[in-house]
Formats: sequence, C-alpha cells, structure tokens
Amino acid sequence: MSARTELEARARAAFRAVMLSNHTAEKFASEAATRDLRLICEVFDEEVAWREKSKRERLLKRARFPVPKTFEGYDWSRIRMPEGVAREAVESCEFVGRMQNLVLYGGVGNGKTHMAIACGTAACNRGPPRCSPPYPTSWSGCRGPRRRGRWTGCSARSSVPTW
Repeated sequence: MSARTELEARARAAFRAVMLSNHTAEKFASEAATRDLRLICEVFDEEVAWREKSKRERLLKRARFPVPKTFEGYDWSRIRMPEGVAREAVESCEFVGRMQNLVLYGGVGNGKTHMAIACGTAACNRGPPRCSPPYPTSWSGCRGPRRRGRWTGCSARSSVPTW
C-alpha cells in the first residue's frame, strides 16, 4: 500500500472520528494534496484527543467526588479480595464494562471510601462503557418481597431484574 493510500485511509478515519460525512471525506481525500492530507489528519487527531480529554473531565465533574483519589499509594494490606478477583481487575474497573457490582464492606478506616472514589475516578478516565445496559433505567421491574436473600423477579446470578 502506498504512502498516499495510507494517508487517504487515515484522513477518512479522521473525518469519521469527528463525525463528518463520508461524502466530504471521499471528496477531500481524492482532491487534496498530500501535504493537506497530513495537515487535516493532524488537526483531526488533535480534535479527537481534545474531545476525549474534555469528556473525561466532564465525567469526573459530573461524578462530584468529594475528594480526588486514585489507587496510587492505596494501602491494599487490609483488603481481602474474593477468590478469582485480582487486584488489577479492580484497579482497571473491568467489572464496570461487564456491568457487575463491587461490594465494599468492613470497619471504619479500612479504605472503602478511598477505593470507591478511586474506582470511580478510574472508570471516568476509561470513559463510559460502549454498550447499553441490559435493563431499563427504572428498576420498577424488580418486584415482590425479599425471600431467602434475594428479590423475586430478579436474576440471582447477576442481580439484574428479569422482565
């Protein structure tokens, strides 16, 4: 593949990334000089990076954490993780993408709030999950009295209501 063809493909991808039409991308890619293609790719790359940075800042601001916290310097010595759950999985917030919960419990001073804020910060820095949740925004479908430790009408495995 020639350098020009690769540059045209990169320009088309950049046009899509900033949500411009395929028609405009094709027209520009076919008519622009190589120098112009390089420039527009750099401009759009900068725009995409700026949008990502702004999105993460907006997510953190919207979360309204009382104090900014991260996992840097977090004391893991008093934390017992369930079998099969790695520390790295918590730090990377893998559970968020799988729409699973993280339950933190224990005495005062064990770092539950610090971990919760650090997880929230890490999730904001990752960005929102790219898939939509398998349930409506209203939990009204979770019905019935609590029986033997679970709600009737909810899936016992994932605690997601069944409809």
